[in-house]
Amino acid sequence: MSLITINGVNPFSGQSDPYISLSSNISYEGGEGEIKNTYTLNGAITGCDKQTLIDLQTGLAYSFDWERDVTIPQNIKISGVIEASPTSQIVPVSLNFDSSNYIGAINYTLTLELFTGLLRPTEEEENLIEKVHTETTNIDENECVSISTNISCRPNQNLTGCGAIEAANRWISGQLGKTKLGEITRTKNLPLNSESLTINPITSSVSYSSQHGQDCDDITEAGAPHTGFQMAYCTESNLEDNNCVSGNSITKYNGEVYKSGAIESDLVKYLNDNLLTGFPNHKNLSIDYTNSQDSIVFSFDSLSNVNGLVYEPRDLLIDDYTTTVDINHENSSKSYSVDGTISILNKTNENNNTVLEMTTTEVLNRAKDHIDGEGPLSSISINRNDQEGSLSYSAKFSDGNNPDENESGISNRSVSYTPSLYQYNVRHTLECEYAISKSRCPTRGSVSASVTSASGSGYDYLSVAQNEATRLINTFGGEREEDEDIDYTNDKSSVTVTKSYTFKGTPFN
Repeated sequence: MSLITINGVNPFSGQSDPYISLSSNISYEGGEGEIKNTYTLNGAITGCDKQTLIDLQTGLAYSFDWERDVTIPQNIKISGVIEASPTSQIVPVSLNFDSSNYIGAINYTLTLELFTGLLRPTEEEENLIEKVHTETTNIDENECVSISTNISCRPNQNLTGCGAIEAANRWISGQLGKTKLGEITRTKNLPLNSESLTINPITSSVSYSSQHGQDCDDITEAGAPHTGFQMAYCTESNLEDNNCVSGNSITKYNGEVYKSGAIESDLVKYLNDNLLTGFPNHKNLSIDYTNSQDSIVFSFDSLSNVNGLVYEPRDLLIDDYTTTVDINHENSSKSYSVDGTISILNKTNENNNTVLEMTTTEVLNRAKDHIDGEGPLSSISINRNDQEGSLSYSAKFSDGNNPDENESGISNRSVSYTPSLYQYNVRHTLECEYAISKSRCPTRGSVSASVTSASGSGYDYLSVAQNEATRLINTFGGEREEDEDIDYTNDKSSVTVTKSYTFKGTPFN
């Protein structure tokens, strides 16, 4: 059931109901009391794009345009609060929208007024002045109600002594029973939270105030004006099989998350915490961040049927392996063997290349994770089955954590060295002879070291090659790095690191 209807139609259909507050007051002029109630509705309309928000904004204004349709003021109903009639009309006074960049939501404030009649004062009431009677009612979307009442008056010079206070008290007591004030249908029993009565003995003025309301533990912010993060999304559902109306349907979600000044990680976290966690079976997730607009645009799919969410088989990388420990009882040494097969179970998004293109290093790291020891690699073999999209491997590690120098994995070293030299120039003179001139400053020397390391060494073979190349450079006096080149073989079974340095030294000529 909607909170507000006009001619039985909900003007906020598809949107969260707004918060509503009621201010009822009686203004006394010329002795008569004019009863007027003001209903203030605060909320936000949400949409997935700018045009949708503009259309919703226009539609809301159209729904409350009573100059266009004069029957609107007598056909507005606020559920549990007030229902208009031809003799008691609710008139839309204003509809204001906050400034908006049309991202996610537009906040609005709608004001409605209800004139409920005039109060004719009695002879005793005519001797009371500065009369005030206000009631403010707040009702949230959970129908949690709180009411604040303030009533006060002061006797004029015609009322004195105890009679003045009694007259003021009788008027205030009578106001508490006014049924027309606010025209509120109190659908819930509201306990009294606080109450006070104050009497000024000098002026004989009397004031009364009270607070009634429920202790609502579960009050959400849905429907309230947005502050901070704003999220809006649309959904589109289609059956997987149009011939089976009770079968699975694919729902596509498209939306946006916005917050002024927010970074991408904050926006993504808000999306995950407030939407994606409810769809653990989502797939095809796409998120695009726009820094200039402080927002992300997202989309994903979810599969469901009449029984709820449907979970599809997902890609599962299987590494089925066995380990063997061989013990040499003569010297108490151990060796570790790992034999395994890697494949994908339930291929959906992945394909055979995910396994077939695994490098030797990736397979080796998996094998090392399956053993207790971390010794040098003795051997490794890898076989790939292109048809099945699987990979089988066998790796053997010897005992111990510290490799011998002979097992460092380095298969080749080379150094190219050019010393620092003076330059000599030959020039022709006018006497048809040649003269040789020597440069004043020598050139910088250069040294280049190249090291190749095999992945079968069982270590980080790239670091081994880089460290050895650096050691060679330092040995030959390299000072300033000019270049470093890293070249892997096609199967990643080895890597060659070449470092080039220059230096300034004593010339050799």
